[in-house]
Amino acid sequence: MPLYEFNCTTCGSFDVRCAVGAREGASCPRCATPATRVFTTPLLDRLASPLRGAFAREERSAHEPDVVRRVIR
Repeated sequence: MPLYEFNCTTCGSFDVRCAVGAREGASCPRCATPATRVFTTPLLDRLASPLRGAFAREERSAHEPDVVRRVIR
């Protein structure tokens, strides 16, 4: 079963394991208030370093592309 991250406005974040098809939310284990799910990219920490760097560079340049200062030939 996958591990999902949720965020409680009072207590902070916590993780919950539930089935892939489960659509119900989760309640905070400390204060029992309904929590919102935090959508994250799966398993990026387990990727190879160059690929992880490429994903990070792509994410950073999504709103403001990198400027090319020189052409490599």
